[in-house]
Amino acid sequence: MESPHPKRLNHTVPSWLNSGSVYHIRIRTAKTWTGSLTEPSLAIALLNSVLHYQQQSDWNNHLFLLMPDHLHTLVSFNPDKSMSRSIGNWKSYHARTSGIQWQSNYFDHRIRNEIELLSKNMVTYSTTLS
Repeated sequence: MESPHPKRLNHTVPSWLNSGSVYHIRIRTAKTWTGSLTEPSLAIALLNSVLHYQQQSDWNNHLFLLMPDHLHTLVSFNPDKSMSRSIGNWKSYHARTSGIQWQSNYFDHRIRNEIELLSKNMVTYSTTLS
């Protein structure tokens, strides 16, 4: 039986979107990786690299939440940079320097309006309080 889900997600940003659109991105570690993204020294390295990418104008990060085996971010991308390339480069960097084994691909969802952005922020915030 054929899977109802595509093997690779299409992360191409449509040309008709306004630049600066915010995306909810979820990136998971490989199931076989035994580390934790919330281990303090690794978490600091991840957060520092997010800041570095922001300073290099690869993206504008609005929220970055680390969980042991995955992360969530609300981020907008420089219109001159590919979302997939930016995320791929970031994941590759941490695979090389931090030994993180990532799941291939990632989940993205474009935030369509202010209400949805507020909702994502509130859900993420309430998750951290649990």
